[in-house]
Amino acid sequence: MAKFIGKNLRVKVGGTELTTNIASVEVTETVDEIETTAFGQSARSRIAGLKDASVTISFHQDYDASSVNATLGSVFGGTASVVILAGTSTTQGTAAATAPLYTVPVLCASQTPVSGQVGDLTTFDVTWPAVGEITKSTTGTF
Repeated sequence: MAKFIGKNLRVKVGGTELTTNIASVEVTETVDEIETTAFGQSARSRIAGLKDASVTISFHQDYDASSVNATLGSVFGGTASVVILAGTSTTQGTAAATAPLYTVPVLCASQTPVSGQVGDLTTFDVTWPAVGEITKSTTGTF
């Protein structure tokens, strides 16, 4: 099995590619655990309930037009799609079995327009909750 080095991931927020201003991206999926244990059982039993997800992105701040600050300001308080092309061959921008394309509809419930210290790279993280199902595709273009 091949190993993967995360150096070519590509990320769009609300249709704007921000890849060169992102240090990390993480998609987390969970499912509610619904207990179904009944009298007479000697161990707990469970079934899967509702799915949930979130996206966490570490940004390098950029105030240029159509970059990080402008893009996040335009989607803040609303919903947007976060599109991530992962895997190998991502520089070509085409999804494949080894380069899946994830689309996550999110509520852009937080942003950090200003953060930094003297002499440091201005960075910030956001974690946005999903507002629907994550789709994964092995076909299509980024």
